[in-house]
Amino acid sequence: MIAGLWLLYRPPVGCTRMITAELQSRPFGIDIETSQTSGGIFVSMVEPGSVAAQSGVMVGDQLLDVRLILLFM
Repeated sequence: MIAGLWLLYRPPVGCTRMITAELQSRPFGIDIETSQTSGGIFVSMVEPGSVAAQSGVMVGDQLLDVRLILLFM
């Protein structure tokens, strides 16, 4: 049920969100892929219960910046 509610509250396309998570000893819990058309870096998988999932990262999110390293302009 929570997963269904989660999808209802997904931010609109083009909405920028900042997600902050502390570095931990366990993996962050995402897979990423590069889009051939836009050149962007996107989340392709979020491990249930992971730091990423608990931080609000969702499949389809585009990564723009990681630890102050610009990934996309």
